[in-house]
Amino acid sequence: GLRDNGVMIEYQLPLTSKRLDFILTGVDHTSREHAIIVELKQWEKTKRGDGDALLTFLGGGERPVLHPSIQVGHYQMYLSDSHTAFHEGNSPIRLGACSFLHNYQEELGDPLFDSSFDVWLHKYPIFTMGKTDGLCEHLYAYTGRGKGTAILAKIEAGRYAASKKLMDHVADVIEGEPSYVLLDEQLVVFERVLALSKRVGERGKGVLIIKGGPGTGKSVIAIN
Repeated sequence: GLRDNGVMIEYQLPLTSKRLDFILTGVDHTSREHAIIVELKQWEKTKRGDGDALLTFLGGGERPVLHPSIQVGHYQMYLSDSHTAFHEGNSPIRLGACSFLHNYQEELGDPLFDSSFDVWLHKYPIFTMGKTDGLCEHLYAYTGRGKGTAILAKIEAGRYAASKKLMDHVADVIEGEPSYVLLDEQLVVFERVLALSKRVGERGKGVLIIKGGPGTGKSVIAIN
């Protein structure tokens, strides 16, 4: 474990096929069990992209990426819905999420903190290089009273068992409820589909082709 300002990072646990940087487990001052997903980013600055997407420099060029609060928030929603440790029993583990952009310096009018993201930022906060104390305080408030190993054991003993059925999801989507959780590139593509559809709609007709191997989320994007 790594101890920093009283916070114990006990284990790195790959709960999904998507990359999670780490999950911190522990109890708060009321002895309530918590797990917090912490998404790490090496970004230095961003620009606004289509929809809720941002643009940042990755892999030698400027690329569309998810807002960190939306990305880690969808991890949280996915696990809450699909992993029994977070939705079964009389007292399931409370799952939270945040992001740490350790190379990021905020600027006036920074798109990362645009008011359009306020709801996401409030629920899934972002901490930049100048807010490390705030990150430690946030983690300590939920997990700083220890007992993280026992909570981790409960998570490892859990299983994947979705709390909703396929047709329930489809029905909710038809009614306008976002039941299917899109992750990472799926949500980037979804936002691009919406933006391009609006532009194409003004001209009449158009075709948009989405490619991807089995299990990459093409059907989920289509349903949404």
